[in-house]
Amino acid sequence: MSSTPGILFLDLDDTLLNARKEVTRENDKALREASAQGHRIVITTGRPLAATIPLARQLRLYAPGCCIVAFNGALIWDCGEEKAIFHDALARDDMLYLYREARKAGIHVQVYDMEHVLSDRDCHELRAYSKRIGIEAVVDPDLPESLTGDTTKVLFIDEHNFERLDAFRQACQEWAGDRLSLFFSNSALLECVNAGISKGSAVRFMADYYGVPIERTVAAGDQENDIPMILAAGTGCAMKNAIPTVKEAADYVTENDCENSGVAEIIRKFLLDR
Repeated sequence: MSSTPGILFLDLDDTLLNARKEVTRENDKALREASAQGHRIVITTGRPLAATIPLARQLRLYAPGCCIVAFNGALIWDCGEEKAIFHDALARDDMLYLYREARKAGIHVQVYDMEHVLSDRDCHELRAYSKRIGIEAVVDPDLPESLTGDTTKVLFIDEHNFERLDAFRQACQEWAGDRLSLFFSNSALLECVNAGISKGSAVRFMADYYGVPIERTVAAGDQENDIPMILAAGTGCAMKNAIPTVKEAADYVTENDCENSGVAEIIRKFLLDR
């Protein structure tokens, strides 16, 4: 890649982070080298912003030159400026419909404000999600009607029945038409944001916003929701541990998986000057 600084878009789970939710020493070293050469580092995740900022601080990626793409592209946060540079919330009527339909189908559903994950009942799915990503869960029996502010995405969870979740997606997608996008971030998590919003739209927006040619963008991921950014980036990379469709979409598949510093491999191959 050209010596002109680029942008590196990194998925978190099973890409930058290993199974223990850690960054390997080699990944950390490569990130520092890329940052020192002026490349912008972007955490690119389906997680809400409130859960990602503390993690970015922990990873030493909350600094000038770093950004967070949260909610699968629906919110983009400049860590140096400490402000949102893009936000696209769901229409209230769409949120209400999806929430009610999920309840009818017996599927756990949750929404977000800017600080919490919200659901109308306490359950294993809500508590496990809250603990896993480090965001406070709030139970409000009056949801969804009580939510008055913007919600950026709706999340449906079924840890045991992918087929039911997929059938729900198909039924909702027919109703949503071209207004909304429903996709899996893993086999247990079905996400919904506005149509046109994805990790790929975030790549294009940020390249334009920061004046970086798209050819100087690199993206890495492992799951279905990473495919749009892998296709949008100048160089799209799939982790060795990625699902097959991600590998098929990628320009490059790493020789090392998330446990063995695959991100460092990408940085050294496509970003660092030698």
